[in-house]
Amino acid sequence: MHIEPPRRLRDIALAQFVDALDVLPAHAIGRHRMLGRLRLPAFERQQRGDDVEQASIARSVERRRTTRSSPGAPREIVLAIWAMESAFGKIQGDQDVIRSLASLAAQGRRRAWAEGELIAALKIVGSGEAPRSRLKGSWAGAMGQTQFLPSVFLATAVDGDRDGVRDIWGSTPDALYSTGAYMAKAGWKRGESWHREVVLPS
Repeated sequence: MHIEPPRRLRDIALAQFVDALDVLPAHAIGRHRMLGRLRLPAFERQQRGDDVEQASIARSVERRRTTRSSPGAPREIVLAIWAMESAFGKIQGDQDVIRSLASLAAQGRRRAWAEGELIAALKIVGSGEAPRSRLKGSWAGAMGQTQFLPSVFLATAVDGDRDGVRDIWGSTPDALYSTGAYMAKAGWKRGESWHREVVLPS
């Protein structure tokens, strides 16, 4: 039997959820400190070869040139996104994406954006591509191994392993092909650096 928590507790949970909008890491601690935190234990274990399974997948992706269908997306950058967003698929978030987006839409501060993403999530479920139980992700609605928003999934996700399903949660080829396709569609130009340091005049 499902028991609803008292209304006051639900309100407190929603308030904490909404407060997260103001403490996104890059905003709360600054970009330079955020970059300094990128050497997470999961990355270091993979680099040392302790995490045999994920290291094997990463090497396989390199060999197979998983992003070959998206010439604008270097595979090393796609692998870095995979690592940063979900620790190579291990930490994808456990929030109900539809519930999260509905809460954001109801709260109102980003209502138009949240409503659009909520509609996209409902379209995914309605089309039969994935059941609601599969749409797990972050409190902000990002989901899958490289944290796609529902609208991004609808627009750019691809079937990388050619099994007839676009599964960015359970299929690494689907997740990485989709990320490569997204970057290519966004205009990534091969040969250009992901950053450029500049010195402003004093």
